[in-house]
Amino acid sequence: MTAKALNYGWTITPIEVEDDFEKQAEDLKRRRVKNILIFFTNEDILGNIVNIAFDTQLLSNGYHWIFGNLNPPISKSFLEQYYRHNMAFLTRFKVVANELLYYTSLEKPVKNWRFRQRAAYDALVAATMAMKLHNQREGRYPAAVPVCGSTQKSTLEPYIKQISFRGASGDVAFNEHGDRVNYTINIFSGKDKFAQNLAGYFVQDVKSWEIANGEKWPGKPGKRTYIKPFRQSDARFIRILAVPEPPFFMEKDWERVRYSETENFDDEPIDENAEDYQGYSWELLKEVKKVFEEEMGIPFDFQITLMSPGQYGSLDLSTGEWDGMIRELIDGDADVAIGSLTKNGARENDIDFTDTWYKSQLKVAILHPSWTFEYPFSLVYPYHITAWFALLAIVIVIALGVFCLGRFSPYEYRSLAARGQATEEEAETFSFFDSIWYVLSAGFWQSYTRGPRSWSLRILSSFWFYFALCMIFLYVENLNSVFKFSKTAIKIKDVHDLLYNDVIEFGAVRRSPSYDFYRYNRGQYRMVFDRILNSEKNLLEEKITNAIYRIRRQWDGRYAVLGEERILKYAAARKPCRIYISGRTLGKISFSFATPSGSPLRDQLSYAIRTLKRRGNISRILEMEFSNRLHCAEDTLFETETKKSFTIHDFQGLYYLMFIGLGGSVIVFILEWLFFVLFVDKSSRPRIGTKRTARPKANDLQTDFYGSGPGQSAAAEKAPTDWI
Repeated sequence: MTAKALNYGWTITPIEVEDDFEKQAEDLKRRRVKNILIFFTNEDILGNIVNIAFDTQLLSNGYHWIFGNLNPPISKSFLEQYYRHNMAFLTRFKVVANELLYYTSLEKPVKNWRFRQRAAYDALVAATMAMKLHNQREGRYPAAVPVCGSTQKSTLEPYIKQISFRGASGDVAFNEHGDRVNYTINIFSGKDKFAQNLAGYFVQDVKSWEIANGEKWPGKPGKRTYIKPFRQSDARFIRILAVPEPPFFMEKDWERVRYSETENFDDEPIDENAEDYQGYSWELLKEVKKVFEEEMGIPFDFQITLMSPGQYGSLDLSTGEWDGMIRELIDGDADVAIGSLTKNGARENDIDFTDTWYKSQLKVAILHPSWTFEYPFSLVYPYHITAWFALLAIVIVIALGVFCLGRFSPYEYRSLAARGQATEEEAETFSFFDSIWYVLSAGFWQSYTRGPRSWSLRILSSFWFYFALCMIFLYVENLNSVFKFSKTAIKIKDVHDLLYNDVIEFGAVRRSPSYDFYRYNRGQYRMVFDRILNSEKNLLEEKITNAIYRIRRQWDGRYAVLGEERILKYAAARKPCRIYISGRTLGKISFSFATPSGSPLRDQLSYAIRTLKRRGNISRILEMEFSNRLHCAEDTLFETETKKSFTIHDFQGLYYLMFIGLGGSVIVFILEWLFFVLFVDKSSRPRIGTKRTARPKANDLQTDFYGSGPGQSAAAEKAPTDWI
C-alpha cells in the first residue's frame, strides 16, 4: 500500500494505536497531518476509539477520517445525535446487506452488530442451507471429516458453492474455488449533514451487479470500483462560488456597465455567444475542467453562483463564526470557491485549500507624482506656524536690541559723532529701520554698510549670526523633504517604510484580499491594519473603484490604497489614469481554490493545478488582457522623469513668492514716486516772485582729503610727517 501511495505523492506513516488513546489523540492533534486511516482487527475497540476521538475533538472540522473496517460504528443515530455541525469529513465502507431481514433472540438488533458478528451469522446460515440442500439431494446429512491432518474433503463443499442469498454481511455466494463473490460495498463520503451521501461502490463481479440492478455498469471497463463525481451541495453539478473582483473574476461586459463612457465601445460588436464570465480564475476553471474530463475521466459539470462584492468570508472574533463564501463551504452549501480568495491560517482551520495557483505581492496605489498639486506655500512647512511667529518676534527683538545699543552705547557711531569722532552720516548707522536691515542682512549672510564698534553690539551680532545660521540650515535640510513630498510614496519599499511614514495616509478596500491579509496576520502586518482601523479619518472604501476615485480626487496625493498588485494595476490602468503603483513588496499572498474541509475535490483540483502549472497554462493565463478599450497609454518620458525629479508643481510656491516680491516692489515704487512727486519734489521747487539766495562759491563747498571745512587751508595744517 505504501508503494502505491507514493505514485500519488502521498506519504503514509503507520502508527500503532496505544492503550491510552486519549493521550495519543492530543499528540495527533499537534501534527500537521489531518488525514487519518484507521483499522482494527477488534471492532469493539474501534467503537471506543471513535468515542474518544469525538470527546477530544480529533473528530472535528479539518480532519478526514477513513475507516478501513467494513460497517464501522458510525450509525445514523450517531450522526444525528452527535455529528451535527462542523465535524470531520468521513469516508466509510458498508456492505450492501439485508440487515432487517433476520430476527434473533438477542436484544441487540442485527443492524447494530459488528461486521464480524454478521459474517459469523451468515456463515451459520450458509452452512445450514448447504446441509439442507445436501439432505434433499442425497437423503442424508454430510459425514464428519477429520479436523486436521487429512486430505479428505467434505461432501458438503459442492453444495456450499451452490447457495446464494443476501445476508446480514452482504450477498453470500462462492465460486469454484470457494471464494466469496457477488458482494457489493457502498462507499459513503461527506461531512455533517452530507456524511450519508453515497460516493460510489465496489463490486466483486460487474456482470452480477448489472443483472441484480438491471442497468449497465457506470464505471470504466475492467474496473470494479466506481466513484461518483463528488457532488455535495447538489447532485446535478458542482456548485462554485465566486466574488466579482477584476481581473480575477468578472461578468462579461463588466466595463460596459461600470463606465458611463459607452461611446468607447460603440465600434465593438456584441458577441451573443460569448461566455458569461471572464478573468484569470474563469480561464483557469475552464482549463481545470479539461483536465478533469480528458485526463482524469471525471465529469466536471458546474454552476457559478456570484456572491456580493467583498463576501470572501470574515471571521466574527466574538462568536467564532464565518460569513460569506467560507460560511457556505462550512455548511456544505457549496463545493468550491474561486476568484481572488487568499489562503491564510484562520481560514485553513475551517476549510481546505488546493495547491497555490498564483503567488502575488501587496503594493500601494498613489496619485501619480506628475499630477500631485501640493499647497502652494508648502515651503513654510519645515517650521510650524508657532516657530515662524517666534522667529518673527526674535527678529524684531534683536532689531530693537541693535537699535538701543547703537543709540545709547558710548562706543557706537551716534556717541562718536556727538564727540566729533564720526560724521553725521555715520551717526545714522543704527537707526530703527537700518537696525532691521542689519539684522536681516546678517541673517542672510549679506554685507552691511558699517559694522558695530562696541563690544556689546558685536556680542549680540555674533549670537544672532549663530542663531540665524542654525535656523537656515535646519530649514534647508527639511525643505528638501517638503519639495519631494510627491515622491514620498515612491520611496516606500517595505512595511517598515510604510509604518514609519508620517505623510501618506494609507487605506484599503474593506474585505479585500489585502484587508484580510493584514487583519489575520501578526507583527508589523497587523500594525498596518490597526493603524488603518484606528485612524481619525475613514481610510476604508467598500470597492476598489471607489478607492481609486478617491486617490484621483485628492489632489495633494496624501491618500494611498494598499492592495494586491494585479487588482491595483487593473484598476489604475483604466482611464482617466493618473495612478502610480509603488512599493517593492508590502506582503505576499497566495491564491487557491477552496473546498469544504476533507472534500475529495481538494486533491483532485490540486492535481489539475499542478498539471496546468507544469504545462505553462497558468503562466499564459496570467498574461491575458481582458479589455483594452479603457486602457491607459504608457507613461511619457516627462511622466517617467517626474517620479524622481522636481516639477513645476513642486516649485509653484517659489514662483508665487517671486511674483509677490515683484508685485510688492512695483507697488512700493509707485507709492514712492507719487510721494516724491506730490510732496518732496513740489516743496523743493522755487516759488515765483521770491528772491534767489546767492549761490555759494565753489571753494566753500570743497573739503580736502582730511575733511577740512570750507575756507580752511588743508596744506597749511599738514604736519611735516604727513604725506599723500
